[in-house]
Amino acid sequence: MRAWGGRNETLGLGDRLTTAVTTTATNIDFNADGHSVIVDLNIDSSWDGTVDFQTTIDGPNYFNIRYLTLGTLTPAESVSQLTSLSTARYLLPGPLTQVRINCGAGTTGTLTAVYRVVPNGGGELEVLVKEAIDLGLEIQGPVAHDAADAGNPVKIGGKADSTIPDAADDGDIVDARFSTYGELATVILDRGGSSFNNSARVLRANADSATTGDYRLTTHSSLLGLAPDGGMDRLRTTRDITMGLGVLKVAAIGGDEPLRSSAAAGEASGTSTALDDFGWVKSFWARLDVTAVPSGGSPTLDVYIQSQAPSGDWQDIAHFTQVTGSTTAENVVWTSEGEVLGTQSESAAVTVDNYFADQDAALTAATVRRLILGDSMRIKWVFAAGGSTGDYTFAVENTFHA
Repeated sequence: MRAWGGRNETLGLGDRLTTAVTTTATNIDFNADGHSVIVDLNIDSSWDGTVDFQTTIDGPNYFNIRYLTLGTLTPAESVSQLTSLSTARYLLPGPLTQVRINCGAGTTGTLTAVYRVVPNGGGELEVLVKEAIDLGLEIQGPVAHDAADAGNPVKIGGKADSTIPDAADDGDIVDARFSTYGELATVILDRGGSSFNNSARVLRANADSATTGDYRLTTHSSLLGLAPDGGMDRLRTTRDITMGLGVLKVAAIGGDEPLRSSAAAGEASGTSTALDDFGWVKSFWARLDVTAVPSGGSPTLDVYIQSQAPSGDWQDIAHFTQVTGSTTAENVVWTSEGEVLGTQSESAAVTVDNYFADQDAALTAATVRRLILGDSMRIKWVFAAGGSTGDYTFAVENTFHA
């Protein structure tokens, strides 16, 4: 840190010459012989004239020269005419030749002008010289962590702020932003073209909304898993939709997912909401849990697990045993692993049919179709009342593996 200070410096003294000025304008002319000049202007009884320090090049034409007002830590430099004078000492820095102290006429009081030419050598005189010195100081702000921002301190640390900052213009000074607990706030900016754009993406934890809550640094990256063959593969979840549709439990090789949460089938057939990102599945275990059935008559409920073809059509991949008038819990294990693909019923070999027609709620009960899955899966159910009243209530949950 640099500050302005002062030091005393000794200068040689020449002759001391004194001139008194009252109500008559007076020019004090002398030759400084290439040196500097010290001038004392002593004011008595409120002398009200003016003083100019001047020099000349050609003889008749004089112009003002610079001077320093001494006696302070910061001597002021000027070339202006002195008015409203009080007793003071001035330094006319050399090298100077012809010098004039131009004293205007006053109406009251007396001016006594004393000057000394200050050559190199001779006597000594102490004058105050302005210079920059290194004080070795450290900048310091408020000491306490919870100190109020008062006065004009230099901030050490940053400003506590729980709001999203506005974008600043290039070259502007910005605050370092901290949470109200002192953690550094981090703003992740989108990368657009060759420069960052002004669309801030602020990542928060425990926030009440998109614009409140303490800042936290959160990073997102792909997780890689080591495959049996030594290769690296990105770990996958069973879907990319909102978590409100069910709790997802993800392991390195699979996860649990309800394709249909528990609900009444109603006195009509229907389908569940399709879930995406299932093309990676190689096998699954599905459980159909029927907790309520219609009363009377001969009701039936056929529940299918389906996969979507690229065309948008749906294909049966499993058909549970048909449900009738009793509550039940049924399981089906499905796999596409191996070289033999086709349909398979319980205790039977796979019926290979690489060429087959679409089956949408047409696969035989208690049968699976082994094929490569499409991206989306859903549940479809076909309800027949058979003279009954009331609803079936059921849920289907799956455990998927890659």
